[in-house]
Amino acid sequence: MDHELIKSRNVAKCVSAALALFNGNIRRIVSALWLPILVGAIVMAANMTISFSADRLGRNASVIPYVAPAAIILGLVVYVWLSSALFNLLNAQGLKRNVVKVSKVVLAYLVLVVVLGIVLGVAVAAYYFMSGPIDAQQPGAISMLVVKVIGVVMFFTIILGLLLLPFVYSYFAYMMEEGSFRSTFFPAYKVGLRHWGFLFVVFLVLGLIMFVLSVVLAMPLIILTSAQAISLRGMALGDPSGLPSYFPWLFFVTVTIIYCILYMLLVWENFVIYYVYGSIKRNELDREAKAKNKMLDNPELGN
Repeated sequence: MDHELIKSRNVAKCVSAALALFNGNIRRIVSALWLPILVGAIVMAANMTISFSADRLGRNASVIPYVAPAAIILGLVVYVWLSSALFNLLNAQGLKRNVVKVSKVVLAYLVLVVVLGIVLGVAVAAYYFMSGPIDAQQPGAISMLVVKVIGVVMFFTIILGLLLLPFVYSYFAYMMEEGSFRSTFFPAYKVGLRHWGFLFVVFLVLGLIMFVLSVVLAMPLIILTSAQAISLRGMALGDPSGLPSYFPWLFFVTVTIIYCILYMLLVWENFVIYYVYGSIKRNELDREAKAKNKMLDNPELGN
């Protein structure tokens, strides 16, 4: 979609270029992505509506334990579909090929999450046994242990998150280039690690922007959720529900619209990372060219 992808840019220019790309191709983006975005929004809305309307299900409330797993599975399918359609706009490699590539990345991330979960569990268990026996009779001993364990989990989660940051570059390098998964994805991690600071600043800026926009978009949902909570509290005291019969449908439609907008914001966010990839790629090419020229000027360095 952009012939000036491989170009050195700072964070502000990546954000600006992504916005220009999004605005300049809005019809093409909507035409290619509206269906997976709508399906994804409906899946999320259905999950939230069923969860928040449990009091209206009566005997059918037994379906609730199956809602979250079904939503996760459907969410992964929609993610592969949406990401494949999005990358097809960016790399023009065909929807089928992008589905295969995104599926490989998702599978790799799932395996990585399982492995890291095991590592985190071992770390927590090691900390527990190193702490020695807990005197259950001592006031606050168990609560203090829980707080410490949560602290250990948060510490390791932050460290692992920072270490996983370069994989963002690996993901885009694999999706944008023609190499195989093995020859592209993991080797690109080293490149992403070399530009870790740049990636960190980019995601810090994106996180702040997305947080502000998400809070604004979530206001209608907060209002509806508060109304639901007040109604449930009154029903627990024996009062009739003050919500209209169409409230679940109002909630469903509202969440669907919100998620459609959020998905479009995520498309723009991916455009920012697209330009971040191009900037890092340009810097790496310049770095390799400089090293090659230095080698030609000083042949003895290669010996």
